[in-house]
Amino acid sequence: MKLKSLFAALMVAAFFCSCAVPRAYSATPTPPAAATQKPLAHIALEGIIDDDVASAAVDALDIVAQAQLPFVLFEINSPGGSVDAGFKIAKAIENSPAKVVCVVDGEADSMAFYILQSCDMRIMTYRSILMAHEPAVGIKGYGKSDDWKKRGQELADMLAVLTRAFNHHCSQRLTISYDEYSKRVHNTEYWIDDDEATAIGAIDMAVVSVKQVEKMLMDAIK
Repeated sequence: MKLKSLFAALMVAAFFCSCAVPRAYSATPTPPAAATQKPLAHIALEGIIDDDVASAAVDALDIVAQAQLPFVLFEINSPGGSVDAGFKIAKAIENSPAKVVCVVDGEADSMAFYILQSCDMRIMTYRSILMAHEPAVGIKGYGKSDDWKKRGQELADMLAVLTRAFNHHCSQRLTISYDEYSKRVHNTEYWIDDDEATAIGAIDMAVVSVKQVEKMLMDAIK
């Protein structure tokens, strides 16, 4: 199926209005008054995913929803970051009334890979890479031997449950099974290029550039 046809299939029956939409770089989205006037929402998720980045991305998606836009181009270049922050972005994408077309240009690792799998359409440029692995936690604090034994077991149990939940989410749209995906990420980092991503269904297509996707979306809107 041609790229334009795929985009057209995502179109929703809604009035399209040309309005200012912020780009969510790092922590603070561009104020609407300063954004470029064009009939396509473009949100860029850059850098480590933390609470500030999550808030910026969620705010930008809210503005897209208020504008009643049919599409949002969600660009990703991130090494991952906080589980909680990434979950907020993934949930906002899933709840967005606009169809979210994600394009990885650079990398989508760890929690960014999780976010990618929440998008309506998943794309990566040929120069990009993906990386998936099991979730991890850091340990801080003080305690005696028995305290750490108890805390260690609780963390191990929590991570086991969290890993299963993550693996289910990340594998749900893949062409490989949950068990196969779980094996590939177990105690290691699973690095994926565009060929591998296409083969296992981690993306819907690979393209030359973000501009190519933007042009196809604009053509589909006209």
